[in-house]
Amino acid sequence: MFRFRIKALRKEKGYSQSELAKIIGISQSAVASWESGVRIPTSDTLQQLAEFFEVSVDYLLGRSGDRDIRPLAADGQDTFVAIGRNGKVVKMELTDEKMKILLSIIDALNNDNDPQL
Repeated sequence: MFRFRIKALRKEKGYSQSELAKIIGISQSAVASWESGVRIPTSDTLQQLAEFFEVSVDYLLGRSGDRDIRPLAADGQDTFVAIGRNGKVVKMELTDEKMKILLSIIDALNNDNDPQL
């Protein structure tokens, strides 16, 4: 799936393999090997590609069909969260109350000394 998505995204932006390679800082042959399915990029390069094309790494790898990336923000305006679960993505709109609960869970998970909510 990656080989098809990277090629489609590159063409959508109007870049040749050489131009994309120059932007990312790799060789044109590396891009060609991705698009032919011979190789896949390193995790760092995948992240760089995802940022450049404004898609998720999961989209690039074919784990998600959703290209839309929405930032997690506490401003209460049109905020969504997507969480992987059993290979599927669960999306939900976050109200201010749900956002507070989610942030308290994240804080609890980050606190090794106090795992209680």
